[in-house]
Amino acid sequence: MVFITIINSKFSIKLSIIKKISLIMLIVILSLLSSCKKNEKKSLYEDGREILVLAATDGDSALDNIIASFNNQSKEYYIEQRNYVLMDTGLYTGNEKLIMDITRNKKIDILYNSNLDMEVYLNKNLLADMYVLIDEDNEVSRDTYMKGVLKAFESNGRLCSMPTFYYMQTTIGKESVWRGDRNVSIENLTKKANELNIVPIANLSKNTTKFSDIHRFAYYLKGTLNEYVDFENNTCNFTDGRFERLLNFANMYDIENENPDELFANEKSLLHYVTINDFDDVDMYKCLFGSDIVFMGFPSDIPNYHNIRSIESFSILENSNNKHGAFEFIKYITSYDYQFEKSFGNFFPINKKVFDKRAYFSLKEPKNTYCNEDMTVKLEYECTRDGIETIVEQFETTSSGFTYGETMSDIIAEEVGAFFSHDKSATDVCDIIQNRISNHLSENAK
Repeated sequence: MVFITIINSKFSIKLSIIKKISLIMLIVILSLLSSCKKNEKKSLYEDGREILVLAATDGDSALDNIIASFNNQSKEYYIEQRNYVLMDTGLYTGNEKLIMDITRNKKIDILYNSNLDMEVYLNKNLLADMYVLIDEDNEVSRDTYMKGVLKAFESNGRLCSMPTFYYMQTTIGKESVWRGDRNVSIENLTKKANELNIVPIANLSKNTTKFSDIHRFAYYLKGTLNEYVDFENNTCNFTDGRFERLLNFANMYDIENENPDELFANEKSLLHYVTINDFDDVDMYKCLFGSDIVFMGFPSDIPNYHNIRSIESFSILENSNNKHGAFEFIKYITSYDYQFEKSFGNFFPINKKVFDKRAYFSLKEPKNTYCNEDMTVKLEYECTRDGIETIVEQFETTSSGFTYGETMSDIIAEEVGAFFSHDKSATDVCDIIQNRISNHLSENAK
């Protein structure tokens, strides 16, 4: 019995040693495999710089120049562009092929998302939160950028898209007409227009720039979709009466053969659609329409509802093996030196120091001249501090940036045409849109 016990004890010790050795060998093998996997995914350019892949679906010479500028100065990284426009086949679009490659973990680090429908990328959590990268960086902080503009491009508190240059779309009103009222809901606009017997928005009405034209209507809706769509929970509501009121409102006013600029200047229009893309624009509109203009925003139940459109914007992929390396590219194209060199002319820079410097230079410029399209109107005006402060205030308080909704706005554009051509009622169109967008959201949630 003693002999058997000793043998069993020795066998147990040997078995324990074998298990420990096996465990150590397994750890070593896994470590080697992990190391090999990392080396496989880390591609090097011919001069030894790490290659970062930038994917685009509508690249152009401007994007080529941005990439070339970064590559010429970076000593650590080299951007390689993969243009998915060239991969558009009969079976898949370039965008579909891009999404497939991302979900299959094909190497992509940066996404050029200008004019790209961001909805799928956001719903599937394919994009990194750049707030995290900004907070972890030693050279930049959130104060480096125009924080109000960044907020407009947030998605559920995450910064998944970084604009470089941008402009604002909004409406202005005249204080002599509005008298302190800032409510631009559909109900109030309709009520006020009927009381004063004037047009709500002259240059967004039928037979001019055509608010009720389906493309103009869908374009406007891109900025207000979150009134009808809960992107976080993938639900929508186009049948509670609000969207139907918007349809009826858009189809109500006809100002054929009227000049929308003259209507607004003569207080025959409540609001006037404008773009703000330079520091002297407020002063230009004051010169055109009078000194009492005020920013009102688009028709919405949400106050101060302006839209910020990016000229260029970029994202970093969540599954990138080097997010911090990809962020070096973002830092470069939003840096003071780069933005200062590129920002003269129209559009606003995201770098706050460059924004402030551009504002300062605008005050020093000589008088500007406005001419209309047929050159029948020629006016001179100066950029003022009050005008610049008004623009800054709007950017600090705006909460709407175009980040998604192309597919949904296409669905809406397809369906609302039947209402504007009197083939279907507003109620029927709302029901159809509700059904189609519900199905679309369900598909994207998978």
